[in-house]
Amino acid sequence: MSNLFSTGNSCFSGNTGFPSVHDSGKRDSLQKCRRLVGPIFAERWGCGLLIWFVTFLVWGHTLSFDFAWDDKQFVVENSSILSLTNIPRMFYSLEAQSSFPEGFVLFRPLRTAVYALLFFSEAN
Repeated sequence: MSNLFSTGNSCFSGNTGFPSVHDSGKRDSLQKCRRLVGPIFAERWGCGLLIWFVTFLVWGHTLSFDFAWDDKQFVVENSSILSLTNIPRMFYSLEAQSSFPEGFVLFRPLRTAVYALLFFSEAN
C-alpha cells in the first residue's frame, strides 16, 4: 500500500492524477489500483463519492440545526428576500440587506440575492 501514492508507475500518476483507461502504459497501474483499493475507488467517480460520503458523515447532522447568530436578521426577518423583484434594489440599497440595517452595516448584495433565489426555489 505504500506504493499507492508514490510517483511513477502507480494509481495516481500522470498529469490529472488519475490513470487513463485508453493509455496502454497505464492499464497495468489501473489494474493494480483495482486490486489494492477496489474497483469503485480506482475510477474517477469513486473518489468523488468517497469525498461526498465523508463530508455528509461529518456535516450531515447539521441539516437539522436552527439558524444561528445574525441569521434571524439576514434571512428570517428580511422581507426583501421574499420577492425576486427586490433583487435590483439589493445592489444599491443598504435597507435591502437585512431587517436591521442600522445594526448590520454590511453591503453584500450577492449573498442577499442568493437568499432571494433560494427562497423563491423553495416557495415554488
